[in-house]
Amino acid sequence: MPTTIGASRAGFGVPPKRTLSYQLSSTFALPVSNKPTKMRNCLLAFLPVILFCVGCACPQGDRYAALYELSATPMSEAKWNNLIGNYSGPIRSHVHTWMGTTGIKSEEVALSLRGTAMHPKIYLKIRGSYSTAWTGLGSQDDVYTNIARLEYGAKVPLEVTTHAPNVLVVEIPKRIYIMRFACPGTIEVDELGINGWRGTGRLLRIPDFPCPVSGLSRAMDE
Repeated sequence: MPTTIGASRAGFGVPPKRTLSYQLSSTFALPVSNKPTKMRNCLLAFLPVILFCVGCACPQGDRYAALYELSATPMSEAKWNNLIGNYSGPIRSHVHTWMGTTGIKSEEVALSLRGTAMHPKIYLKIRGSYSTAWTGLGSQDDVYTNIARLEYGAKVPLEVTTHAPNVLVVEIPKRIYIMRFACPGTIEVDELGINGWRGTGRLLRIPDFPCPVSGLSRAMDE
C-alpha cells in the first residue's frame, strides 16, 4: 500500500516537510483576530469622543495667556470715574479648529458700569445668534450682573476686575471679555471663549441703557 512521504515521516514522530512558500507565508503573515478583545471594542467605540475632546482642549492653552499680560494693579479711581456709564455695540466671533469645528456668532451687547475700581458693578445684557457645524442656528438672550438686587433672572457666576491703566475684565461661564478703554467713550472688546471661540467688537457710550430694566439706575447707584 503506497504511503506519502509526509505520512511516513509523521509516523516516526517527524513533522511533515514544509515547502519554502509555506514557511515564508507563515513567517511574514500578520496575525488576524476574528474576535476582537473587549479593550479593542472599547477603544473603537470611544475613539470619536476622545478625538473630539482632544480637539476641543487644544485651543485652551492660550485662552488665559492674554490675562497674564495684564497688570495686577487695579485701575485708578479717577480713571474709573470717567468711565462710568452705559455702553452698547456689536461683537462678532468665529471658531475654526483642526478637528473641523467651525462656526460664527453675532452679539449685540449692552453694558452699564458703576461702583468703584476695586469693586466694579456691572449689568451686562447679551442678545445674539450663532451657527456651527453642530447647530444649524441658535440664539441667546442672557443677562449677567454682580448686583444682588438685580440677580433675579440673571446668570451667575460673574467675575469682574479692573487692571491699570484702562482694562476691565469680565468673566462669565464659557467666555472672557477683555475690555480696553482706548478712546473716550469707546470700549475695544476681545472675546476669548472655550473650544477656540475668538471675537472682537466695539462698544460706544450712550446716554441711557438701551433695554429698560426696572430699578436699574437706583440699584447701580446704591
